[in-house]
Amino acid sequence: MMHDVFISHSSKDHEAAKVICTALEAAGVSCWMAPRNINPGQEWPDAIVKAVHNSRLMVLVFTDNANTSKDVAKEVALASNLHINVTPFKIEDDSPKGVLQYYLADKEWLSASNPPDGKQIKELIDVIKPLIESSKQEHPAAAEPRKETGESDLPEGEAIAAEKEPPVKTESSYINYIREKKFIILPALGLLVIVLAWFSFGMEETIFEEPAKAANVTAERYQSFVQLDNDDLYAFGRGQDGMLGLGNEDNMLSPTKLDDLGKVKEVSAGNRHLLILLENGDVYSCGGNVNGQLGHGSRDDTIIPKKIDGLPAIKAVSAGGDHSLVLAENGDLYSFGWGWDDQLGHGDKQVEEVPRKVEGISDVVSISAGYRFSLALTENGDLYSFGKGEYGQLGHGDRLSQDIPKQVLAITGVKEISAGAYHSLALTEDGDVYSFGANWNGMLGNGDTDVRPLPTRISGIFNASAISAGRSHSLILLQNGNAYSFGSGSEGMLGHGDEKDHYIPLLIEGLEDVTAISAGWHHSLALTEDGSVYAFGRGEDGRLGLGDTDSRFVPTLVDKTW
Repeated sequence: MMHDVFISHSSKDHEAAKVICTALEAAGVSCWMAPRNINPGQEWPDAIVKAVHNSRLMVLVFTDNANTSKDVAKEVALASNLHINVTPFKIEDDSPKGVLQYYLADKEWLSASNPPDGKQIKELIDVIKPLIESSKQEHPAAAEPRKETGESDLPEGEAIAAEKEPPVKTESSYINYIREKKFIILPALGLLVIVLAWFSFGMEETIFEEPAKAANVTAERYQSFVQLDNDDLYAFGRGQDGMLGLGNEDNMLSPTKLDDLGKVKEVSAGNRHLLILLENGDVYSCGGNVNGQLGHGSRDDTIIPKKIDGLPAIKAVSAGGDHSLVLAENGDLYSFGWGWDDQLGHGDKQVEEVPRKVEGISDVVSISAGYRFSLALTENGDLYSFGKGEYGQLGHGDRLSQDIPKQVLAITGVKEISAGAYHSLALTEDGDVYSFGANWNGMLGNGDTDVRPLPTRISGIFNASAISAGRSHSLILLQNGNAYSFGSGSEGMLGHGDEKDHYIPLLIEGLEDVTAISAGWHHSLALTEDGSVYAFGRGEDGRLGLGDTDSRFVPTLVDKTW
């Protein structure tokens, strides 16, 4: 299928490219842009080559990022070799370098802001529309494919003459001939371009860089995070107090990349603060700090992620309402922040402004901080809890608080834990799921709304591989890639197309091959095997990452802006 324009851009300029694409298509100019137009399962290099072949013109979104993008260089080279016009649209005051300097030396440039405004895009449209029309006239076979009827449209005498006298080959007719016979010539030309690119950019590198894919998702109270397999971290949702880690307090309606801190291993956010764990064991925090939950030895807020000093190498983090848990590589547990409800596990109700080791528990392998309580799992599968227990969320058979870690004796062989706002989930080694605590919307999954202070197995669930507890709903992932939800259906956070509460686990239709799930307070995220991210539930503050604040009642694909 022919397109008017192929939009070439660095992945770092994707937001500006989307603005340009939307405006061009609104003006009747059909566009092709990666990754939007790459079909599921289609190889990235194959899609790029075919799209360039089938475009009349290329618009290059130029910034210094384009200078360093090998994909952009290859796309421009391919277009030039095919005699496809390349129109550079400069949105930053930079000059082409290297390969781009060679191919763009004789091009007319259009300059604009980043992102470009309506007047600047109109100027671009005014320039490229005549070029597109000229291409259609020069290559009518590409504009309107000729029907092969086997019969000539010429009068009989002219048809005979045409058979005897071959047409004169002008430059335009040669190009037209090439396009008409592209099923023979273009594969060979494509192979030549690939060979040249191989030697231009180094034989040790791949011809086309595969795009980064989402590797994990995290839904929190007001915000969401997506980690990529190239270690980049994206955030969206409420930015109050800087809790997105972007260095400002703006709400983000679409996924926005955090500045590079290093290789990110895990993120966790509380009411107003954020914890970021790096692969090297360092922990950074930012956001609101009224109760010392950032661990910096003060109660000053910070909108820029700052390293927490004095910690050993850390392997896991979890942010509660106004407290934080961090787990050391050696199995020691540390806590800090608000301690009035005993959620720090120190036997007192002190506020801790710096990390303090939790005594009486060791060999911890997993942690999860709820709103006013904490869960910890040891390497032998024992579950411990401490903090506020008014709904039975500690699992000890009562509604009492615990100021130090206490083992939950009613369950053993646990391999994963998840603390919601007021309820808890536990996944055992044999794939069973247990729930306990508050249950006003059926988020315990046992078919009723009764509070359960003891872990109770959720019937009908077998071979579970992951769990996630939100404020008033829960998610379960099975080993076969199916995801289930139950509890409050307010604003669609269960993904069933309505706002009904469901008291037992119900399969989320439309999600297949799920690899990760995460329940926020009023929304949910799911990640599939191909790296696609789906969001549903409350859209306030942009926490779904869909470019607006609307709620979604079924899983909705988040645009791959990375």
